[in-house]
Amino acid sequence: MRVLLIRLSSLGDVLFATPAISALAERYPGVRIDFATYKRFGGALAHHPLVDRLLLLPKKQLSVAAKRGAVAEASRTLSAFISELRAERYDLIVDLHNVTDSALVARGARGERRVGNSRQPLSRLFSDRFDFDDRNETGREHSAFSNLRYLVEAGWLGKELLQTEPRLAFHTPESAKQNVDRFLYDHQLQGRELIGLNPGGSYEYKRWPASRFAEVGARLQAQTGMPLLLFGGPSEQEAVQRVASGIPGPVIDTSPLPFFEAFELISRLRLFVTNDSAPLHVACAAGTPTVGLYGPANFDKFYPLSPSARAVKVDVPCRPCQPKQGRACAHRDCFLQLTTARVVAACEDLLGGGVQRRAS
Repeated sequence: MRVLLIRLSSLGDVLFATPAISALAERYPGVRIDFATYKRFGGALAHHPLVDRLLLLPKKQLSVAAKRGAVAEASRTLSAFISELRAERYDLIVDLHNVTDSALVARGARGERRVGNSRQPLSRLFSDRFDFDDRNETGREHSAFSNLRYLVEAGWLGKELLQTEPRLAFHTPESAKQNVDRFLYDHQLQGRELIGLNPGGSYEYKRWPASRFAEVGARLQAQTGMPLLLFGGPSEQEAVQRVASGIPGPVIDTSPLPFFEAFELISRLRLFVTNDSAPLHVACAAGTPTVGLYGPANFDKFYPLSPSARAVKVDVPCRPCQPKQGRACAHRDCFLQLTTARVVAACEDLLGGGVQRRAS
């Protein structure tokens, strides 16, 4: 038996498909599960033991070739992906993404039964269509539940799976574990409890102000004495540096760490404070005590799936919104009303006896 799941983006959304992968493997021992996603997000499942084949659509490479007018190059790249996609025949093909590209991938794969959403623009390409709102902007069910729902509605999984909170999974290679051991040794951090701050995020509108991250970091550093580690990718360095400059004590910048090493290090933290972003959900998968800061995004779709996580948010009437789609926000109340005191209180809750509370 072979199943193809399709979720093209983004990193956190691909992680939200891991409960469906686990449920299929448990329900059907020996099932072969393939997964299709954009190449840049393949790391989310690159070392998942239950994924047989990872089919990576090189969207960026195709876009660059198209912009250069390199039609032959784009054609070769796309043909290579299609050949790999069609190398197997599937008993079930499930489009978890609900966009045009994912529907075309589902149609390109070999198999008779294709499952998707009837609200999909190309829903006619599916043999099985189910009508429920799984859109990021308006859905009222966590994305991980929506992914399971496709398989439940198709009759492949039982409805009881929709009654218990799913657990995410993220796997790092042994080499990343060894490299993090070396990183901790080099910084004299082995055996110490560590606090991580992640002030970045893929979209500027989902970032809590860096100055407030610095205030939280300074408070935690003074109260706990634990080393502070700053996380951020290449496009997030301005935020990382602003946080570092606002903390009086020493901080350690983890930015030079590669992809898997950064996430392996997050799994070893005593506490992680982060914007709503992929690292938040990696931390949840690892069971790291995590404080997630939520601004304008749809909280119902993306809340942290972990008993070791605390979400801090402000309920404003205009949320959820997505300014990246051209609707500029004039006030950012969802973030500006989110105080450092509330974030520190959530941190203290997770740290328990590891923090010396100041008299108020």
